[in-house]
Amino acid sequence: MATIPLLASIAIFGSHEVFLAALPLLFAAVAFSRHHKFPSRIFPGDSGTLLLGAMYGALAIAGSTETIGVIAFLPAVTNSCLFPASVKRIVEHRQVKARPTILMDDFKLAASTDRAAPATLVRLIVADGPLGE
Repeated sequence: MATIPLLASIAIFGSHEVFLAALPLLFAAVAFSRHHKFPSRIFPGDSGTLLLGAMYGALAIAGSTETIGVIAFLPAVTNSCLFPASVKRIVEHRQVKARPTILMDDFKLAASTDRAAPATLVRLIVADGPLGE
């Protein structure tokens, strides 16, 4: 999702060469999101997410659109801050026993009612009621 405003800003404010270099990031993200929906058939792991993040950052810098890139990436940064703030310590995800969301029988996500569950952006989005992916 953050790649679309980045590409649009590079097309408007940046060079056409950087825009053409950014297209593989868009196509890779679209292909990845297609196969990463429930039930997920692929998982990026740390190496995959670091690679996509490095490509995103490099394109934002090369396209001279750092501000727009940071604004488009704010939901991910917010999610990264919510988790440790709600757990109140730095832990691995494996150490947290309560899950922030629940997968319902109709494959919709609902917010967990467990008070020990960490706060995440997805949990806040589905707090009003279950939503599809």
